[in-house]
Amino acid sequence: MKKNDQVLLCGNNGTGKSSIINAIIGTFSGKQSGEILFSSALKISTVRQDYSDNHGSLRSFASSSKINYDQFLNLLRKLGMERATFNVPIEEMSMGQQKKVELARSLAEPAHLYL
Repeated sequence: MKKNDQVLLCGNNGTGKSSIINAIIGTFSGKQSGEILFSSALKISTVRQDYSDNHGSLRSFASSSKINYDQFLNLLRKLGMERATFNVPIEEMSMGQQKKVELARSLAEPAHLYL
């Protein structure tokens, strides 16, 4: 692979997509053979499947996530979130809006690899 290459991981439910991602980030608890090697300096940002612990205002969430608040809001706008939603606590947002918050959080983190 070369710098800025993108890879698509697709498959039906239950085929192991999440298992591969968990193996890459070191959280896979099942049986695994082979090795996954990458630089110890590699920074990985992930979009979690369970983000029910995201709560509070967007400003406090950005602060606790150690991401730039303005960049975070800009990403949310690019993802189609209405500005009026910016004043709604995360736990009161729709599931789709909460997913956008999680995605924007990941994209706002400086990383080499986004999963």
